[in-house]
Amino acid sequence: MNNEGKSEKVPLTGMTKSEFEQLCVDFDEPEFRGRQLFHWVYVQKERDIQEMDNLPKIFREALTKKYRVPSLELAELSTSPSRKTTKYLFKISTGEKIESVLMEDGGRITVCLSTQVGCALGCTFCATAKMGFQKNLTEGEIVDQFLQLQIASKHRISNVVFMGMGEPFLNYDRVIKAAELLNHSDGIHLGAGKITISTAGVVPKIIRFADEGWKFKLA
Repeated sequence: MNNEGKSEKVPLTGMTKSEFEQLCVDFDEPEFRGRQLFHWVYVQKERDIQEMDNLPKIFREALTKKYRVPSLELAELSTSPSRKTTKYLFKISTGEKIESVLMEDGGRITVCLSTQVGCALGCTFCATAKMGFQKNLTEGEIVDQFLQLQIASKHRISNVVFMGMGEPFLNYDRVIKAAELLNHSDGIHLGAGKITISTAGVVPKIIRFADEGWKFKLA
């Protein structure tokens, strides 16, 4: 696949509704176009700007010059013998690879999402610790894992756990923004109680999480 010029474009995944609205204003388009974009990215899960056919063609062409939808490129996938667990290996724009997992258990579909490349905590039971910490993922790279797994799944994802590569609370702001995007009632609309942040115990961030009153689960 020829990815020339791809990394220079800004991904749309990870943008909030208000950020989409401002983006459209910057292109001299009305704010409601931002709500349409939000719907295309998070509800329709459209990967090609040119297919967003309720947007003016000239606007789509202008967007395509500077923006792209996906944040990640699928590098590899493997499925367990039972076919109930599928691991996805994604490559981010800077070349590093991260892992996501989709698990089926009866009617329940759970995905585990990475939040960092590597991890700084060094937990002896965790293979990721051997990599050391390399970088935090953006909210777009976190949410795009969900979007790509949902597109691949035959059923609606019912639960999300932030427990792939990395310690979520060492990338606190971006993880919370990703969780908000997953929960947004005009977008993916996954219930707050269906979103779990799994932490090894970063106490200052646990206290902050409680003080801010988030309804997402902790594990």
